[in-house]
Amino acid sequence: MFVIIAGGGKVGGQLARDLLAERHEVVVMESNPGKARALQDEIGDAVVPHDASEGRWLIDAGIGRADLLIAVTGDDEDNIVICQLGEALSKGRARTITRINNPKNSDTFRALGIETIVNATDLVMTMIERDVSVAPVVHLMRLRSAGLELVEMTVAEGSAADGSTPQDLRLPEQGGRISVILRDGEAVLPSPTTRLQAGDSIVLVAQTEFEEALGRQFAAPTIV
Repeated sequence: MFVIIAGGGKVGGQLARDLLAERHEVVVMESNPGKARALQDEIGDAVVPHDASEGRWLIDAGIGRADLLIAVTGDDEDNIVICQLGEALSKGRARTITRINNPKNSDTFRALGIETIVNATDLVMTMIERDVSVAPVVHLMRLRSAGLELVEMTVAEGSAADGSTPQDLRLPEQGGRISVILRDGEAVLPSPTTRLQAGDSIVLVAQTEFEEALGRQFAAPTIV
């Protein structure tokens, strides 16, 4: 896969190193001369020391054959322009992923048709939920325009889900569908008759309005 990364800061640099380690073809575009030189010293010719928000430099970087364009500059407006340019110059070939720094810009990005939006605030909140929250539901992704949430729930001992199957729980009727079960470090693709166990992490797509009710199925029973 050929990936263009716009922004050579900490996020862009680490993405480039990871993708190169996986043997993908990568170009990083960074307009700051100091950052560009530092990256060039590390990853060589994969760095283009120019501004990705200028179409001529995106063309030189190879946007016409790119499979993926990732905009991770520190400026939301630049990221919008870069994604819009990338889509136009690649004639829709390149998928676009962008980071937003201000959550208020989420709706603007979606309205412009940018495929995937990574909200830094949501990522931090997800990490907090994972590490310190006792809530039974961890939000992984919000698909607001479709009224859906991608969530992770842990099966509590003694919960309605403990020992039950998706079929027993009648999840589709309650607006939920299990995508994968994470058990003992392995991913299990469930069937309607797969029996859930206490400690399983369940990743499911849920209708937002039914999320709370679904969470109660996986939570420990309330002691009265």
